[in-house]
Amino acid sequence: MRETVISFRKIITAGGFWLCAAMSLVLLCCSDIYTDFDTQNRYSVVRAVLELPADVKSANVELCSAMVIRNARGAWFAQFAPILAAFCFVPQMCAEREENAVRFQIFRSSKLKWEISRFVSAVVSGGAAIMLGYMVFSAAALLIFPNVSEMTGFAAELATGTTLNYFAEIMRVLLYGMFWSIPSLVLASVLRNKYIIMCVPFFVKYALTGLCAKLTNNALFSETVDAQTLRFANFIDPDRILWVNSEQVLGAVILFGGFALVFFAAYLFAARKRGDCGA
Repeated sequence: MRETVISFRKIITAGGFWLCAAMSLVLLCCSDIYTDFDTQNRYSVVRAVLELPADVKSANVELCSAMVIRNARGAWFAQFAPILAAFCFVPQMCAEREENAVRFQIFRSSKLKWEISRFVSAVVSGGAAIMLGYMVFSAAALLIFPNVSEMTGFAAELATGTTLNYFAEIMRVLLYGMFWSIPSLVLASVLRNKYIIMCVPFFVKYALTGLCAKLTNNALFSETVDAQTLRFANFIDPDRILWVNSEQVLGAVILFGGFALVFFAAYLFAARKRGDCGA
């Protein structure tokens, strides 16, 4: 426990953690949240704040605070989450290995305890950094955009019953960041190049996202809806944690938890196989 706290403190006091949180906030602000079908203009969060008057915001359900907080998680934020989460700890871990500083820290404990503490602190910090950016964004959205009760016209009817459990949404983002921290952490146990370590999970996630989109599109626009293909696409969806409904939460937690345990076992195996504790 003591080793975990020390390792976590080192990460959150470094500039990478706060830069990760800031970049998460920037990506959320750059996400498209509204399309004006009359002009075919797409509006990001920043553009909507700067260009759309208050009456337009209150007349479109996509611009109520609950929908903005939920929908901003898509696109850029979700795609770059693996790099952002890894940026908290990968540069620091690679620097420690290059300087052979790890062996002196292991001497104070056992190698197994040190590896477990580093795994836990890195995963938690990756999720926490992304969550911090999302919390700041959510607070700003609540202040800037109208809430459900302030919607007017047809938007008020559409918004009826629209609720958002903010704590649950924040926990989704935390778990999402924690999960996508793990692949980079496993790679960091066997590789030294920090750029490869951070980019490989990004490209894997990009490929999975494209595959899911293609499978879903083919299944929906075939002569008869292919339910089996849709289920498979949903199963391999790398963003499932962010969008899973309440009825499927348990299944998603079990699935991603299983993957996390496999990655954890791979991390410990690779760490134990290294002959030089400082390598």
